[in-house]
Amino acid sequence: MNTIAYNVDEVFEIAEQIERNGAAFYRKAASFSQADARDFLLKLADQEDEHERTFAAIRAALVAAPKKVAAYDQDNIVASYLQALAGQYVFHKNRKPQDVLSGKESLPDILTLAIQQEKDSIVLYLGLMDTLADSGDRDKVRRITKEEQQHLTDLLEKQRAL
Repeated sequence: MNTIAYNVDEVFEIAEQIERNGAAFYRKAASFSQADARDFLLKLADQEDEHERTFAAIRAALVAAPKKVAAYDQDNIVASYLQALAGQYVFHKNRKPQDVLSGKESLPDILTLAIQQEKDSIVLYLGLMDTLADSGDRDKVRRITKEEQQHLTDLLEKQRAL
């Protein structure tokens, strides 16, 4: 039986990185898209920037009163799960957008990639939320999740419109 401590500051650091990676992905996709798609993708990139600023502000407020929460993590399953999602599947921090996008993708291809990555970020945030003991901290992560759900909705609507 292992107990692993998760620092809320680290949760928001991951969220900020995901948003930075998402913004870079959308900007790269916009760089080779036609005008209407470019505007849509740049709007998403700007929203990712805004999310990052929001998460940074929440994180800064939490740093004043750092909190650690214990999560029961038998066999380190939760830690492994969160690391896999954050590090491998959600706008991968070690893989630059130009490595994901060749420049030959169509808008439907880009939307499919973005939809999957937004879904993965939602799953990550839900997993992170489950590790937090403090209801106020869970509410903060819930806000992140709702913002990502809105992104997913916007992407799905754009995909349906094509």
